Amino acid sequence: MPEFAALLTRSASAGRRFTELFKGSRALLRSGVVSYIHPAENVKYVRATSRYGALVATCQHAARSTPARSALIDDHGVLTFAELDRQSNALARGLHADGVRASDAVAVLARDLRGIVLAMLAAGKLGIHLLRVDSTIKAGELDEFCTAAGVHALLHDAEFTGLAATLSDRVPRYLTWSDEESLEPFRPTLRALIGAHSQAPLRSLARVGTLLGSSAATSSEVPRERQSALASAQFLDRIPLHAGQIIVLAGDWDHSTTLALLSLAFALGSTVVSQQWFDAERTVRFVEMHRADVLAATPEALREILDLGAERVRKYDHSSLSVIIGTGAPLTEDLCRRAEEVFGPVLHTVYSPTPGAVAAVATPDELRLAPGTVGRSPFTCRVALFTADGERIAAPHTPGRVFVAYAQGIEGRQPEHAAGMIATADTGHFDESGLYFIDRNGG
Repeated sequence: MPEFAALLTRSASAGRRFTELFKGSRALLRSGVVSYIHPAENVKYVRATSRYGALVATCQHAARSTPARSALIDDHGVLTFAELDRQSNALARGLHADGVRASDAVAVLARDLRGIVLAMLAAGKLGIHLLRVDSTIKAGELDEFCTAAGVHALLHDAEFTGLAATLSDRVPRYLTWSDEESLEPFRPTLRALIGAHSQAPLRSLARVGTLLGSSAATSSEVPRERQSALASAQFLDRIPLHAGQIIVLAGDWDHSTTLALLSLAFALGSTVVSQQWFDAERTVRFVEMHRADVLAATPEALREILDLGAERVRKYDHSSLSVIIGTGAPLTEDLCRRAEEVFGPVLHTVYSPTPGAVAAVATPDELRLAPGTVGRSPFTCRVALFTADGERIAAPHTPGRVFVAYAQGIEGRQPEHAAGMIATADTGHFDESGLYFIDRNGG
């Protein structure tokens, strides 16, 4: 009997994986990430994902498919997908020439999206651990953090030059970006590394996937990026995104959900518009200027935009917006209602209690029905509530601890419950229609 029960469990698991693969493939085809008529390109994309990680694979995919399309528009100008791919090749070579090797740890302390994206791509190609350092970190904490994590190099914006100077001399430092050219002769820059090395495709530097992490001042954990070509499907299952759109990022994009959105944008061959310092009115102006299809905003950024007032927001034509994605912490009832009043029924919220993975998405209809809900799980995830005694909760409006299980798993995290699910720090409940609510966000 135990053997028969184990066989049933394995069969159910295999059936679930097949269903997830089928639905994921359908979502990728529907949105334009992959194509029926280019099977060879699809194979390259899947192979690159397993070798370099999702961000590198999606960038390379877009560089082959639409090389001249704008990948990134920021305060410095425009970078095409081909330019992003080539420049990250040169940066990987430059870091390698300076002694950084696969599996080494490199920290990033920056707000500049261009420098961060180039660093992330180079990290994937070189196979290094990339640690994102919180911008509020103190001098003593930075040195302690870099020592504990075994950091081999620090990439930082000019605004953090004083903080970077407190590090031990054993840690090389590179400027990701500076608006003061006088600083550049005294500090190596990413621009100089890129200019000094070949931009030709890499063939043998990396044999492991990207390691990406978002690091707090007190943490040296480096979670591994989920290495699956189906990772983008977690968004596409419940959010109507399509290839070639314009996506404006608003707020503190360090959050892992927004990093996942960046991979998604590249997978779709979409253009990301960013500003180094968030400004609410400038963001709405960007929507009008670029005829943006999508606005991805943290709760704080969305609140600041709505605090401008409906009349001021409507000075700018935002009729091109078909989707607003609320990322980061769950949105309040008031924020959901105000967003619909100003922008119409376009808001989707993303609940992501673990780095880089989507646990639930709320659609405009669900938010109108139950403002503040985090919605339902995409097919790539299961969410359940358990009591303190480990009993699964089946009754609506009963609070419990939130557990999640992802189709691709989270490397380095072991299931923490007999049901094979991962514990979060959050508590919540669900209503009669199965919509989830987060009562306490432990993140």
